[in-house]
Amino acid sequence: MAQTPNVVILPSPGMGHLIPFIQFAKHLVHLHNFHVTSIIPTIGSPPNAMKAAFQALPQKIDLIFLPPVSFDDLHEDIETPVPIALEKLMGVSLLVVLRFLGLR
Repeated sequence: MAQTPNVVILPSPGMGHLIPFIQFAKHLVHLHNFHVTSIIPTIGSPPNAMKAAFQALPQKIDLIFLPPVSFDDLHEDIETPVPIALEKLMGVSLLVVLRFLGLR
């Protein structure tokens, strides 16, 4: 019996990236019978409309929401630029992927 392929996807933070990734995940499920795990970086709790959309996804799509990153370690004069936020989120994301794969 063939195993169902499992794919892990990791969109960049922001709704502009998340929606196309979720659409991609739905295509993988419906057209190719994949199981998809999406690791989603967050900056806070998703809005209720987004939560409802997530609950309507096929069962073969798992969502893992990363906790928001802390910027407490930055100097108080530094405004949080996008590159620093991305670096922090991607570092946490990589650890989650490694743990998911059993490599860490």
